Amino acid sequence: MDKKHILIIWPGPCFVISVGLFEYKFNLLSEYFKGSIIGFALPEYMRLKAIGAFDFYTCKFFKNNIVRTLFSFYVIVKAVQLYYIKKVRFNVIVSPNPLLTGLQAIVIGKLTKAKVVVEINGNFDSAFKFGAQGNVNPAFLDKIKDKISRKLIRFVVLKADMVKLLYGGQLTHLKFRKEEKIKSVCFPNFVSTKFFLEQERTDGNYVLFMGYPWYLKGVDVLIRAFNKISINYPDYKLKVIGWCPEGREYFENLAKQNNTIQLLEPIPYEEVPKIMAACSLFVLPSRTEAMGRVLIEAMACKKPIVASNVDGIPTIVKNDFNGLLFESENVDDLAEKIDRLLGNKDLAKKLAENGYIYAQTQLSEQKYVENFRDMVKNL
Repeated sequence: MDKKHILIIWPGPCFVISVGLFEYKFNLLSEYFKGSIIGFALPEYMRLKAIGAFDFYTCKFFKNNIVRTLFSFYVIVKAVQLYYIKKVRFNVIVSPNPLLTGLQAIVIGKLTKAKVVVEINGNFDSAFKFGAQGNVNPAFLDKIKDKISRKLIRFVVLKADMVKLLYGGQLTHLKFRKEEKIKSVCFPNFVSTKFFLEQERTDGNYVLFMGYPWYLKGVDVLIRAFNKISINYPDYKLKVIGWCPEGREYFENLAKQNNTIQLLEPIPYEEVPKIMAACSLFVLPSRTEAMGRVLIEAMACKKPIVASNVDGIPTIVKNDFNGLLFESENVDDLAEKIDRLLGNKDLAKKLAENGYIYAQTQLSEQKYVENFRDMVKNL
């Protein structure tokens, strides 16, 4: 049977996380599909022309948002050229977000009559609602972004043939009318569990957080919670690793009285499995989180988890089964959960082992490919 041809619009910069990770995903999808990937790429990756059964078409990535928006017309022009001039008859168009690339996918779908899948890979209900560095209210610009994103997302998902969600209720904030029908499917995103399952596991006596931006991810809540219990665990450190675009001074001030807290710079993705596999406990204290890729990676490393009970996290972490959930923003609750796992090795081991099995059976790469295949089949 002929493979369905998929056009994927990639917002870029392609491969900024890892060349190997990107290639791994599309090599797996190549078992069932062939396709074309159009997107922005960093100069050093523009030489790549194919990944598995997927052809790769790139445009130079520009850091300037206005220039990048103008050059996004390249995506539409290239897709139309492929379809009508080169006779590449793609059946399905996939956009990884409902904003600019989602709008591009809708336009291309109208011009080529292909089906359109729009993925919702973030929580747009709360993405612009939080301030930064301790400010309670969001900035004026974030309020404007919130209004614009709501209108654009509503338009795009109503025009799409399929909406791929990470958790049920991800779009309830848009308050669709009864007559506004949306066809949707819900499953976790692709996570390269293989690289984490294969990693040699140790216990380096540290609690770990990885991610960005720090305020949205609740790093300040984590620092305050660790300050409360660190005196009971003098041999343990808290390692916070990641990019902090809003500035580190606020977090450094919270941690300056505690020399067991390390605020570290981002690391290459290839180094993440080793750091993850050596932690004693992984914590994700996000104020908002659609899924939390790092949670699946921590499970694959057979590590106990503490995470905030918000948005899509409870669909990944089942409380008292493969991790512990705490009330978002509640410093005392988070401190108690960390204290419970550091002080109870049997409980930590049970949660870690359950998560390890759950990651392999329900959250694996092959499971993602099967879900993706079924989604396309349903179109």
